[in-house]
Amino acid sequence: MKWCYFALLAAVFCSCLQAYDKKPEHSFYFWKTTFAGDSNDAKFILRNNIDHFYIHYFDVDWSEPLDMPVPIAEITGFKNSSLYTAKHYTPVIFITNKTFENFNPYRQDSFEYNIRKKIIFISNRIDENIPKEIKSAGKNNATAFSKIDEIQIDCDWTPSTKETYFEFLKKLKSILPGK
Repeated sequence: MKWCYFALLAAVFCSCLQAYDKKPEHSFYFWKTTFAGDSNDAKFILRNNIDHFYIHYFDVDWSEPLDMPVPIAEITGFKNSSLYTAKHYTPVIFITNKTFENFNPYRQDSFEYNIRKKIIFISNRIDENIPKEIKSAGKNNATAFSKIDEIQIDCDWTPSTKETYFEFLKKLKSILPGK
């Protein structure tokens, strides 16, 4: 009888094992406001076999004088962007909690569309600076925005802004299909 239990236990454990052939992806957050890539950055990327970058596109903060959310700390200097974007990358947008504390729900739709437009604009600027020979090795016929699989939105939300923040994410996702 003991052998039956051991055989059953061994069968259960063996059935739980999966072959995992996928190689781990080395990712890195790029949180600078300019693509000033140099030979040291290139060496670091090659030495660490970085396949994927999370690139900080911009922050959004509440402007008291304008009484609306505005982009700040936007990434610039796209000349050297191919070092970081020729492979797979994910745009990252940070939205301050202050934005959601002052958020006007009647302006919400325009806020989401403005975020989307800004992401597309920066993606296109990045794509314009990727050399043609590098582009042809990847998804060469795709638009810059369609090459992006996901977008990361970050916010230090609080219990008082949780509902507004997650409602914003739902609406943003609805206008960013597949992201």
